Amino acid sequence: MDELKKAFDGIRAEDRLKSSTAEFLEKEMRRRSLKQNRTAFRRFSVAFASAAVLFFSGMFAYRLYFTPFTYIDVDVNPSIEVILNRFDRVIDTYAYNADGEVILGKADIRNKNYNEAICILFDVIAQDGYALDDSLISVTLQTERQEKESIMLSDIESTVRQHHGTARLECFTIGGHVRDAAHCLNLSPAKYLAIQD
Repeated sequence: MDELKKAFDGIRAEDRLKSSTAEFLEKEMRRRSLKQNRTAFRRFSVAFASAAVLFFSGMFAYRLYFTPFTYIDVDVNPSIEVILNRFDRVIDTYAYNADGEVILGKADIRNKNYNEAICILFDVIAQDGYALDDSLISVTLQTERQEKESIMLSDIESTVRQHHGTARLECFTIGGHVRDAAHCLNLSPAKYLAIQD
């Protein structure tokens, strides 16, 4: 305000004209400043909303990908659980015993399709000499998608037979309650059901 008065002091005009011009310029400066603030606020709001959408989309995608949907348990002597997401990709594994830990240490199956993962697992199991010709191999399947159950079971059985055609194979589905009860005892579902008989 003082700078405006100094600028107008050298100009000869009526005081009323000087005053109204100064008021007009001051209002115009406030209006422009307010407009800039609104524009900045709008830009910030848009950026914040975009970031929020990206964050929540990312969280949704993460949750969608990493939610367990299917459990495949393999029993030879190594006892292993393979956990799949809704896209039939391996998101986690679990070893019920030390032999299972050794196998999982050698088999890189994360993010693989279940068929590829089972193939890799049985390659490693065969290389380590666990599944011999007369071995009993038990595979259980528990899934949230009953419509895919028979297809998955058939795929798994076919994959295991390719690696161990002469082994005795038990391949069957179980309910979530069996899996939960087996886990409480740190047993694979097949071993748990064998103990129950």
